[in-house]
Amino acid sequence: MRLKIFNFETELHLNEGKVNLVEIHNESLFRKVIESIKHQSRNEDPVEKIWIYSDDYQEVNSRDIDLVFDFFNIFSNIRIINPVAKAIEENLDEYKNKVIEDTNNQLNKLATELLYDLDIGIDYKKSYRLVELLTILKIKIEEEKSILDNLFVLIDYLSLFKPQIFLFIVNVKTYLTYEEINEVYTYILAKGVNIILLEGRASKRMIKNEHKLIIDEDFDDYYKGN
Repeated sequence: MRLKIFNFETELHLNEGKVNLVEIHNESLFRKVIESIKHQSRNEDPVEKIWIYSDDYQEVNSRDIDLVFDFFNIFSNIRIINPVAKAIEENLDEYKNKVIEDTNNQLNKLATELLYDLDIGIDYKKSYRLVELLTILKIKIEEEKSILDNLFVLIDYLSLFKPQIFLFIVNVKTYLTYEEINEVYTYILAKGVNIILLEGRASKRMIKNEHKLIIDEDFDDYYKGN
């Protein structure tokens, strides 16, 4: 896979054995890149585009690109019900299917009893899919009190439910020590998720397993590997 920023010539090869990072030193360009990624993740047309494509130039769909920059509310906008239901449905056995069927029957019986004495024609849903039953449980991912812990949970979430997603994480190095960054890198590689770090500050120190595209203040673009 390859990553290309706007019309810059250098392409970052998204190496599966490395953590990929884009470091942009010009503040206006950095903001513009973030805005473009956000537009693309909403399936909107940005002024200039971030390209992610395979070696044979098959472009990644916009719905498989996302952006994170609020590390205390990472999961507030994530719809967890559908991916959880899909994961459960892929592993349903005869017993669990029977439980879902019995739950449907009990809900129908309850609805009939509750509505029986109302003198008006009322219809109701007589069959519930697993995703609708899970909605009743109000399933969500709990936010942790630590940015580091939230990142680990995010990596777990991507690994379990969204392995195809290319997720840009903005300025995470600002909040972590060198040792913590190493922990996050190790976990990203262990889980095999597609995370691309997006940093707006220059860093002279290369971290182990880091693969970096740099666009400096003079708009020169080049990459460094470690």
